[in-house]
Amino acid sequence: MLSTIKQKLFALAMGFVVIVLIQAGMGFQHVRNVQSNTDDFLRRTIPSMSSLEELKKDVIQVQQWLTDISATRGLDGLNDGFDEAEKSARGFGQELSQLEKLNPDFSNEITLLRRNFDAYYLEGKKMAKAYIQGGPAEGNKLMGDFDRVAETLHADVEKLSLLVEKQQEHSIQLLKTDTESTSVQSIVAVVLQIGFLVAALFVLQFWVFRPIDTFYRVIKRLNEGRANLTWRFKSEGRDEISEISRQFDLFFDSLQALLTDLDTQADQLEHEVERTRSVVQLSHTGVTRQQQELEVVSSAVEEMSATSGDVADKTERAAEETTRARTHSADAAEMVSETARSISQISTKISETASTMAQLARDSEQVESMLDVIKSIAEQTNLLALNAAIEAARAGEQ
Repeated sequence: MLSTIKQKLFALAMGFVVIVLIQAGMGFQHVRNVQSNTDDFLRRTIPSMSSLEELKKDVIQVQQWLTDISATRGLDGLNDGFDEAEKSARGFGQELSQLEKLNPDFSNEITLLRRNFDAYYLEGKKMAKAYIQGGPAEGNKLMGDFDRVAETLHADVEKLSLLVEKQQEHSIQLLKTDTESTSVQSIVAVVLQIGFLVAALFVLQFWVFRPIDTFYRVIKRLNEGRANLTWRFKSEGRDEISEISRQFDLFFDSLQALLTDLDTQADQLEHEVERTRSVVQLSHTGVTRQQQELEVVSSAVEEMSATSGDVADKTERAAEETTRARTHSADAAEMVSETARSISQISTKISETASTMAQLARDSEQVESMLDVIKSIAEQTNLLALNAAIEAARAGEQ
């Protein structure tokens, strides 16, 4: 089972190599056949045709030379016909031997042709000698036999010629078949290669390009914000792209879980912010109220300061009155009465101050210590007033 892209591409490459090797093998075999047929045509068919033509020419020349010498009867130095006929006869034998060598399957026809040619040549020489020795009368007697042998020879030559022509046609047909086979093989090779390329493109589209395109479109949609983290590749393959897709699915799972946690924490933080805001508002309200209470305490302190000043003034006046009472004993009673009234007023104000301080203590625990100080001051003031009254009383008695 092909799992990785590398293995798939290697399989495609091996498939292409196998196809190329098969085509190369077929092409090599076809080239060998073409070469063999071409060599057969060049080395056998064409030489056979050439030898056949030469053979025909030798037959005609033998007949021509013997006929010529028969006609001239070898007179006036025209007796070289036998020599020329002999040359043509030897040429015929050589060409016939060449044909037999080139075409061993024609051995029967060639043997018959050689026998008939020997008879033909022998009859021709007899006829020529008869014409030379006995004239036309003797020569004409053998003319019929020579014509019959010549017809037989020509028939055998024609038969051999037909065989050679058939061989030539067969060779030409083989060459034509080879040419057509070459064309067909070329077309088949092109079709196979195109088919393999189409199949390879389809396989690459299904195995490689489509997963990559899906991967690219998903990442692009994520970058453009048109996809959410709930999308998954759900790849079930075993190649590199499927493994990357599964890793991205795991990454999306982790990222989605992280964002879910962040969302939960954001909700919790929002709740805490709201609660903190409420606490701050309550604290602000408390601070405002404390500020108001401090302002009240400050006012009370200012009033206490003013009251203390009055008490001090009155104490000083009481002392002065006491001094005057000492010096003027006659006015002591009146001064005591006046001092008693002053003390009464001071007591009333102290009571009012104590009431105010008690109210302030109820309003805020934070000013309690200050109220205690104010009470202490008030008590001391009362003591001073009492002491002043006692001193004044004593002065009055004296």
